Amino acid sequence: MITNALLADTALFFGGLGCCLLVLSLILFLIKRQDYYGLVSSYREKYTLPGPCAFYYTTGFFGVFPLLRFFIKLSQRKKIRFISLNDPGYAFFDDKKNQIHAWMKLYSLLWFAATACYILFAVFGLLLP
Repeated sequence: MITNALLADTALFFGGLGCCLLVLSLILFLIKRQDYYGLVSSYREKYTLPGPCAFYYTTGFFGVFPLLRFFIKLSQRKKIRFISLNDPGYAFFDDKKNQIHAWMKLYSLLWFAATACYILFAVFGLLLP
């Protein structure tokens, strides 16, 4: 039987797990941030960051996720909403010294998992009377 205490405990578990995942991503970023800044600066040397990405870059840690998603999509040559497919920026990863590191994909996965945890936290929290 589902009780209010069980719903509350489940909601708190997912909320806490989401917080732990964000803290883990912060630690990962603090350890590997030179790779991130190197990737962004090498892109900015040749190309101009699109408007939203330029804003995200100025927001520090909280802008890392959307900017990494931009670079991951760029490396996979997927369509990005704020640049056209024939934009010269898509050639950025043709140079083999520019690459997406494994930690960047892990960081992105941590943020997606934390988002899922927060959604579950909200759903279980809304089920409480």
